[in-house]
Formats: sequence, C-alpha cells, structure tokens
Amino acid sequence: MWETDRTFRFNALYGDCGGGDGHDQRIWFFAVKGARFIGTDTRTSSAGIIGLWRDLNTITFMYILYHPSDALCCATGGGMVVRYRWTGRRIVRLDPLPRRTASAHHPGRYP
Repeated sequence: MWETDRTFRFNALYGDCGGGDGHDQRIWFFAVKGARFIGTDTRTSSAGIIGLWRDLNTITFMYILYHPSDALCCATGGGMVVRYRWTGRRIVRLDPLPRRTASAHHPGRYP
C-alpha cells in the first residue's frame, strides 16, 4: 500500500514479519510521507492480510479468517475488512479487529 504520491498523508507496509512461511503477517504504518514510523496494526501477528484500497487518509485491509480445523494453507472462515485512518496525529482503527485465535463459534486470524 506504499504510495509515492505526495498528497497521501501516511503509508503502510504489510507482510511476513519473520515466520518464514508467509503466515506471520503484520502491518506497519508510517506518517509524514513515510518518514516516521507510527505503529503496527496489532500487538500480535495474523496469518493472512490483504491490502484492499486507500484514499488520502484511510487504508483498508482484509484479515483472512480461519476455523479451528483449517490448515494455514486453506482458510475457510472468509475475511474481515478493517479500515485505518490517519487523523494527522495518530492512526485510528475504524472497524473491530477479528479475534486472533479461532474458536468453535468464531473464526480467527489463526486456526
């Protein structure tokens, strides 16, 4: 979601944070045209994240959701869209974050 257009107020990089299998993903946010790190999406990683769209102050991602019996390769829980907005001072999550671990009744960001 990195954009070089100077009209964008903030940017985000997302991807594997070191798990090696591609299923240890995180989002890193940067402000002031990418010059200042301002935080991550969560304290813990997610198995799968997809960048969807952005405008000047909002970036949207989809978190891939797993049921407890799903393998990392084959999520069947759908996805949850989460928008992040830059206020000029901080990043604000506009939608609830899906739970990290799947349960019998709710899919999660990890099986």
